Amino acid sequence: MTHQTAAIVIVLLAAVVVALFVYSGRQKRRFEEERLERRRKLDAIKAQARAKETPSDPI
Repeated sequence: MTHQTAAIVIVLLAAVVVALFVYSGRQKRRFEEERLERRRKLDAIKAQARAKETPSDPI
């Protein structure tokens, strides 16, 4: 393997690592956004349930 070929292989491997890092970051960001959306929906459902509850009369 010549020096030029070795350099090309190293550059390609570095590009793959960077691409995987970027992809992983995007996936993580998307997952966090979806998780926050589910949390907001759950909080809204809980708020609706609390609003529908009638306070029990202690008398």
